[in-house]
Amino acid sequence: FGFSGADDYYRSVSVASKLTSLSVPALYVGAPADPMIPIESVIGAADSPHLEVHWARDAGHLGFRSDFDLGMDAPRGLEEQVLGWLGRP
Repeated sequence: FGFSGADDYYRSVSVASKLTSLSVPALYVGAPADPMIPIESVIGAADSPHLEVHWARDAGHLGFRSDFDLGMDAPRGLEEQVLGWLGRP
């Protein structure tokens, strides 16, 4: 597929370098121990004024506690809290 190796592939297809170009508000909810998306790949790219980053300590890739809270006025849990974030004025 034209890549010199795994590192070249991941560097080429990663959205990380595009995060600073966001023009609309966006939310990233990640876990420092995520086995699929290393924290280092997000921290360096999270300097966009339109990107709000939240770290869930007790989570993993797509695995969040049922009482997850972003501080939104919505029921706890990832899905409900994200919907609360989306519904903010």
